[in-house]
Amino acid sequence: MSAPLRTAERIVFRDDPVPQAEPALEVAFIGHCPGPARWQALRDDPQRATIMRAAGCGADLDRLIRLAPRDDSPDTAALRALYRVPVPVHSLGEFEALFPQASRRPLRHASPLSGGRAWLPQAVRDFFVDDDQPPVPRRLWILRVPETKGSAAFRPDPDPRLPAERAGAWERALRLPRLGLLALPDLERLLLPSASEWLPPAPRPAPVADFLPCDTRATGPKPAPDETSPRPAEPPPPLAPLLAEMLGCLARRRPDLQLLLTLPPARRDDGPGPAPAALDALERLRSGDAPDPLHRLQPLFPPLRRADGRLVSASGLVAGRIAVVTHRAGPWRSVAGQPLPGALAPAIALPPATVRSLRERPGMGVLYRRQGQLWLDDERLPAPVLAGTGSGLRSGEVARLLGWLRRALEAAGEALVFEDDSAADRLRPALNGLLGELYRRGALRGRRPEDAWRLSRLAAPAGVILFEIELAPAWPVDRLVVRLRREAAGGWHLEARYG
Repeated sequence: MSAPLRTAERIVFRDDPVPQAEPALEVAFIGHCPGPARWQALRDDPQRATIMRAAGCGADLDRLIRLAPRDDSPDTAALRALYRVPVPVHSLGEFEALFPQASRRPLRHASPLSGGRAWLPQAVRDFFVDDDQPPVPRRLWILRVPETKGSAAFRPDPDPRLPAERAGAWERALRLPRLGLLALPDLERLLLPSASEWLPPAPRPAPVADFLPCDTRATGPKPAPDETSPRPAEPPPPLAPLLAEMLGCLARRRPDLQLLLTLPPARRDDGPGPAPAALDALERLRSGDAPDPLHRLQPLFPPLRRADGRLVSASGLVAGRIAVVTHRAGPWRSVAGQPLPGALAPAIALPPATVRSLRERPGMGVLYRRQGQLWLDDERLPAPVLAGTGSGLRSGEVARLLGWLRRALEAAGEALVFEDDSAADRLRPALNGLLGELYRRGALRGRRPEDAWRLSRLAAPAGVILFEIELAPAWPVDRLVVRLRREAAGGWHLEARYG
């Protein structure tokens, strides 16, 4: 006989999705969601089904619909638990309806720093936190991975040709065509050092009062119960080879994507700061044979701390602000230098000199507290967005603009992939319309539209369409040249270079 459900598990607040405009930037989180999944809510939601099918995830829905009630095979259990299934959510309520115990169920492994709860649920909560302005549409793709696989669940698949039902979460995320940002909150948790003395001590939770009958001898207040009786966690995985795999995969398959990663902390001789292993990993990638993919990583530091002392990822909050600012002001607008909503605080208070130092080398976004609010110092990247342009283009917003432009141009080209050579005549007004919108929203500079961009069709072999677009971006770079090319065998390719 199964145990009775608690009141909090019997009552579910259903957050029905409201039809809304498409978000300007889609984000994906890969992480842990302890407890069962209410997969029926996913199967029975027509609006979400339409979104999933448009993103190429219709096969997952079809498999859920065809599930036999008594099928208890491991593959079916994994599907019902929604492991590695890209699930779109548009609010915290939608997430909690699908994974009702994710924020309460303890993990199998814990440590004094990481605690006994998964980081993904808190990252989702931070992603959807609102500011004082009217809300904007946000779409977050959730890819649940099994905790038992440790850091291996976050590694890219060695064989990208695997069918969807066998592919890992990383592979499934890269197949989402409108995705622009990827974060791995629970991998960040696994990267934390296991020694609690590496961080300043967290404030202890308040004791829980023990109310007893008047004739009972009181023994004093009981301490607050621990979140879990933690088992030893696996040692933090080596970061340099892990980052090399991830960034190399992005360079080959999705060069338009950005990876957010909160670096682990450590107590050093010069004061608390990023773990030496993390700084060494960035330096090794910068000085390696192929440092180019490093600009696809946007490091953040330090982790954030909740009011109860628990550490959480900074990626959820920053990703949410990026999604909001991209929709309101465009992908070329930075989220740095503005207060971030919510009640989180940096786990480490860094002095201004250290913030400036980390901004320049290795290059990262540092979170700090000022006037009672949380701020992001800069969106500095560890490497230039375009090779040979110097430090002026080590900006996260520049990388986002180029990624957004790549997705927009490839979508325009793919709409005509089965057309004949006359498709070039129909593509030109579409490209001019896209560039005109960039100019009107302030992404390009110039007194007139013709000063902001130039669109030229270049000579190409039969069956090949080749356009060259010269842009004058609003950020400090002289000229950006983008080439959109359709091959004779089909498919569109985009190349960007500094003018």
